[in-house]
Amino acid sequence: MTARRLLAARAKLVATVTTLLILISAGSAAAYWTASATLDGSASAATIGVTQTDRLDALATEYTAGTLTKAGVTTVRNDGTAPGRYTLTVSAQSSTALTRALTVSISQVASAEQCTPGAKLAPLAQGTLTPSGLALSAQGDLAAKGSTGGSVVLCVRTSVPAQSVFLLGGEKAGLAVTSSLRYADGERWTARPAGNVGGVITQSVSLTPVDAATRMTCERTGLGIWATVNFSKNGALAGTTFRPYMIVDGQKMDLPASTVTIDAKNQRADVKIERKDLTAANIFERPGKYWIVVEQQSAGGAVTNFGAGQFRYDLITGIHCGW
Repeated sequence: MTARRLLAARAKLVATVTTLLILISAGSAAAYWTASATLDGSASAATIGVTQTDRLDALATEYTAGTLTKAGVTTVRNDGTAPGRYTLTVSAQSSTALTRALTVSISQVASAEQCTPGAKLAPLAQGTLTPSGLALSAQGDLAAKGSTGGSVVLCVRTSVPAQSVFLLGGEKAGLAVTSSLRYADGERWTARPAGNVGGVITQSVSLTPVDAATRMTCERTGLGIWATVNFSKNGALAGTTFRPYMIVDGQKMDLPASTVTIDAKNQRADVKIERKDLTAANIFERPGKYWIVVEQQSAGGAVTNFGAGQFRYDLITGIHCGW
């Protein structure tokens, strides 16, 4: 082989090797993106889905002096072949006085039977439905369908402050409980139950908030402006704090603790309203109809309504039981 042919052959070999290197480099890049596409394809092959099963009828309630908290259960189940992260949201349809007074809590429970108004549960989320947000959400992880941890039972509780039932008579709130399950970033990897699960849950405050459990008996003594009314109710327990108050012009007005007399032996509470109490409440010269309410709170417990009654006041004939 002449020197010229040898140089030509070497040049061809170098060109061939260079081409192979270029092809190998290009092939590696394609393999990388193909690997991403393959992962993407695997995700596409995986099924996604979520089922929400509700037992929330109890939340459709009318709040009274003796019913301040209600509880309902919903179950969120992963129907997909991959694990996901669920979100359960309690939202208000609009901002109302009752909506703003509500406290909502979402807790995980082992079974529906554990979800009761008075159960001590650790909340995943708890708060008010403020005018700006109108929603409260809780999140957690779910295993793939058929695996342990593939579903979760959640207890949804709503409550109002003890005095709200005397201030918000007739007010309503519309709530919705919805869920979603997110498998990866992006809306297409988020599953939501089909249809309007649960619908709108309507809550309201009773126009006659005193029920049999909280009604206090009333007895009037005396004449004219010196008359007094005595409200009584059995069931007062030792170790419980009792706080009396009146509802005046739609506002809560605390009364002196001395207004309430507790007979611990007979488990009885008595509230005496007389002229000096009307003066303290600035209603001595303002005839009208008023609520008298006694709140109770045991050590570490929630504030509830122990008893309530109505009285009316007239400038000439004084205080009378009822309206």
